[in-house]
Amino acid sequence: MKGKTRLLLAVLLAAFTVVTACGGGGSSSSNGGSSTVPTASDYIGTWKGSIVVSSNTYTTTLTLSSNLTGSLLIPGMPATHNLTTPSSVTNGTISFNLPISVQDAALNSPDCTNWNVSCSGTLTTSKTTLNLSCAGIVCSSGGGTASSWTDAMSKQ
Repeated sequence: MKGKTRLLLAVLLAAFTVVTACGGGGSSSSNGGSSTVPTASDYIGTWKGSIVVSSNTYTTTLTLSSNLTGSLLIPGMPATHNLTTPSSVTNGTISFNLPISVQDAALNSPDCTNWNVSCSGTLTTSKTTLNLSCAGIVCSSGGGTASSWTDAMSKQ
């Protein structure tokens, strides 16, 4: 019985190796199918969501152009973050540094001297929801404070 079990395991392992080597175990198809791993083009467009900051809910709009630059708007704060450095997409995850808002930069406040926020996001399988997470140092007395937030944004 042990010999038959070993033989069966060897055959299954060989079959798995052949399927994987031929691309059958991957997420894309060579016959014209699309990849399930999001690419940069999947992130292009306008995304809407909301974040909660200090028990207040704010509407958010993220717009990404073809070169993955754009803006993150939070009208209720008000805050306009211009994404002038292109975002990157690696293994389906988008990443970018969130610059200080235009409004806070204009104030040249010492509360914002240590601003340093980075964001990353992933798409759901349907590629219609962007789960965005941001964390870093935001404006606060003394030069800034650590903060983080998440935002489930819907493609418009």
